[in-house]
Amino acid sequence: MNYHKKFFSLACIAVLFAAGCGYDGDSEPVETSSVTVSGTASKGIIKSGIVTFFGVDSSGARLANALATTTTNDTGGYSAIIENYVGPVFVDITASSTTTMVCDIPAGCGTQGDSVVAFGADYSLATSFELSAVVPEIEDGVATTANVTPLTDLAAEIAEDAITAAVAAVTDSSASAIQAAIESAVEESNDTVSVLFFDDVGVDITQLPVVDITDTTAVAAVTDDSVLQAAMLSSAIVSAGLESGQSSIEAALQSVVDTFVENEGSFVGSVDTATVIDLDDIMTEALEVISSVEETLTNAGTTSELIAAIETSVETKQEEAEQAGSETIVVVVPEEQDSPLEQAKNFVDDLRDVLTALGAGLNDAAPVESSFPDQIETANQIINGNFDELVNVLEEVTYSMGASGAGMTLDGNITVTGSGSTRTIEGSSEGVTVSLETSDFTDTNGVGSATITSGTFTQGNLSMTVSGGMLSWNVASSNGTDTATLGVADMAVAISITGG
Repeated sequence: MNYHKKFFSLACIAVLFAAGCGYDGDSEPVETSSVTVSGTASKGIIKSGIVTFFGVDSSGARLANALATTTTNDTGGYSAIIENYVGPVFVDITASSTTTMVCDIPAGCGTQGDSVVAFGADYSLATSFELSAVVPEIEDGVATTANVTPLTDLAAEIAEDAITAAVAAVTDSSASAIQAAIESAVEESNDTVSVLFFDDVGVDITQLPVVDITDTTAVAAVTDDSVLQAAMLSSAIVSAGLESGQSSIEAALQSVVDTFVENEGSFVGSVDTATVIDLDDIMTEALEVISSVEETLTNAGTTSELIAAIETSVETKQEEAEQAGSETIVVVVPEEQDSPLEQAKNFVDDLRDVLTALGAGLNDAAPVESSFPDQIETANQIINGNFDELVNVLEEVTYSMGASGAGMTLDGNITVTGSGSTRTIEGSSEGVTVSLETSDFTDTNGVGSATITSGTFTQGNLSMTVSGGMLSWNVASSNGTDTATLGVADMAVAISITGG
């Protein structure tokens, strides 16, 4: 996540949100913007649901007037254009007299009229039904996905209070501080649900595609276990509410949400009281859903390879709940960290500043072994500590950026420079193959074709292959007169190939 993205215009920043940046409930729009927001609403699939979008003002409260409204189609999908507003958005799903949902509860969704609403049948939602999601920002011209499910509903419920509290805690009244606080509160609310149910802050609950678990073809086609697990959990959440004694889908969902809010974004682990909804209850129902879906797939002559992994994940969560007992599950959202590459870059930037302050400077173009010794010696004379060990670590990190399995990603063209038998190529390291995202390879030295978009290029002990827009290259280990030297230039790994 990035807590420092700009989601209000510069004009709005200048006036510290005074005009509301879009609609403030009463005033006219202060800027021109247009954003398409789309997604799917599901508690099973919601058909003809009313979709309403609300922005947030500088106090953290929802704007009084809706930004836009639309309805869901027969697959739960919706799309709307929001104009003259950028920032966090709540997406609310409500029901009219014609709104239905596909019953995704294996035991059925009760009786309506004289009919039992079975798994896969349409259930008529009461006008009291509500389901929400919140996204941290929409930006002018950037299409946004916001799927709405019981999981996103939990996050949206705690987000409103979290936003208000975050804004109140801001000591710097600047617009940038307020925007960071609001975005952070929304991100953390969504992440809380991700960690609670998936143990993975990387699962974005508003972005996860929605799958109809009553559709065996759709289930069998899912390749991401988080997608299928989310759909099963959405069913289990309401099932747990029904098992606690609630008499309708709408009341069951609201009961689970209320319990989640009362426990400040969590549930107690496991208690024997039937009317108390705990995490153990939800995971028990999730296992029932998994078993039922697996049986349905078998009866349809198909299967899903994801079932076993999802079942293991749910069982692990259930064990966690049982161990917690009557205690509330502690949800710890990890702090955002830069990637190892970014950390290495930042470290070298800091080190360069230190060395520059020492009067030594840092020769960006030189290899590690020739550019660091003078600086290290100078630093050693001043710093009473094991500075050599620190630099060794730095060198290892630098090397691993080119040599790790993850490799190093560079955008744009990959260029060969130099002449004669010496070539310098950005982005590789000795004896290791690295894949880089790139559209083509440009040879500036007249060796081979001007642009390589596919095929293999060889120069000395360097070989490169371009296929499907991916450039893979390998530098053979040093032997004879062929050498490969690791260098650093603003943390862009470079290899000089001599000989061959």
